[in-house]
Amino acid sequence: MPNTRVPQTISEFNVYVNNGLDYLNSGDPKNSVRLTITEGEVTLLTGIVDRWKPLYTLYTDKEKTRTPLVVAQLQDLMTEFNDLNQSKHLL
Repeated sequence: MPNTRVPQTISEFNVYVNNGLDYLNSGDPKNSVRLTITEGEVTLLTGIVDRWKPLYTLYTDKEKTRTPLVVAQLQDLMTEFNDLNQSKHLL
């Protein structure tokens, strides 16, 4: 993963990406509008977060549902986010 200010551990990334999306969707006008982030870019980020949340819930139960597949899927979403962030400079 790239050397950025974006956290590279799953737990820290979870906080970062959820707080970032909440921030972009808050405010009047929305912070995303104020920061000239397009609705399409917010939609792409929302899609990543929407796929992230159920996987992260599985990840948090280390004994029962944290599997190598869940970890790999979360890492793939982190990579997808980093690629989007590098190309669009969102967060």
